[in-house]
Amino acid sequence: MAIKNADAQSKVDKDACASRTGNAKDICLAEANGKEKVAKADAEAAYKNTPKAREDMRDTRAEATYSVAKEKCDDLSGNSKDVCVKVADAALVKAKADAKVDRVAADANKDAATKQADAAKEANADKRNADYKVAIEKCDAFAGAAKDSCVTNAKAQFGKSCNPHEVSLADLSRDRVLRPGEIPPAEFLPCGRLALTQSFRGG
Repeated sequence: MAIKNADAQSKVDKDACASRTGNAKDICLAEANGKEKVAKADAEAAYKNTPKAREDMRDTRAEATYSVAKEKCDDLSGNSKDVCVKVADAALVKAKADAKVDRVAADANKDAATKQADAAKEANADKRNADYKVAIEKCDAFAGAAKDSCVTNAKAQFGKSCNPHEVSLADLSRDRVLRPGEIPPAEFLPCGRLALTQSFRGG
């Protein structure tokens, strides 16, 4: 019954989008599709009543929100759009990570505590990496030394930094294959452009 209601409501919602045009229509359809998927996932979770089913339901909600958010990013351009997409990506990663932690916490296995700790650690790493990607994307709004500084600060903030005195050509080759004489952008260096300078100056 819940599935049929979701299908019927979805048709009404999508019909309401017909009068819209451009990205406004795309957003409207994304909202309608997301609403339908969430309603069905809610019904499935209520029927199965298991931790995994509830995790799947939360994942579906997160994906529905993500689809709408990405459509809204299309109203922007340039770096603002890029940052908008990265923020949406980060929100999706965080929502799914939280859903996984809660699902593991609900497991009745004797090793649930260990699983929860491992899941929490993994989730925190995923969230941190997602935030790091947003920070790096924001650096594209700058150029030259300002961009290098932004990238270096982001690496330091999210634990991606290293000791510039320990940077070697082998380190650089792992980050990016360079053409002879090419100086890589700061974002491809373990410690930003400072590492490249200090490694060839000998500190």
